[in-house]
Amino acid sequence: MRRRHRTLLLVCAVAAIGGDRERGINLFEQGRFAEAAAAFQAALAAEPDSVELQWNLALASFRAGDLATAESAVEAFGARDPNAPERHLGLLGAIRMQQSDLSRLRAEQALAAPPAAAVDGDEPEEPLPLLERALQQAAQAQRYFVR
Repeated sequence: MRRRHRTLLLVCAVAAIGGDRERGINLFEQGRFAEAAAAFQAALAAEPDSVELQWNLALASFRAGDLATAESAVEAFGARDPNAPERHLGLLGAIRMQQSDLSRLRAEQALAAPPAAAVDGDEPEEPLPLLERALQQAAQAQRYFVR
């Protein structure tokens, strides 16, 4: 009887350790990227040095559109795993490209908005700095892809 309890405790302990990691993988496979990212972040709290979890968090965050978290996670991945720079730089390039697209879209919206479109006294965004940022981000993306 005592042996069964030890086995059950061991099984429960293993399930608890892999819980957030496995849940994140399952959520990612279901296309529930924001939830997967949250699960990977929870798993990272228990395993802060896990290269695999940093990569999973970066991918899930990128797919969820959370580019800031994706960038932080991929940078942490690159710092922890110097043997895989291609993946690191490739994802950074994809993040910069998406940021460039978002900056360009914001510039187009600023151009299309009437001049009196300020809300609550906020000044409307100027399209030229947004376009310049989009070009800088696209150039960064290209440098990452080339490297």
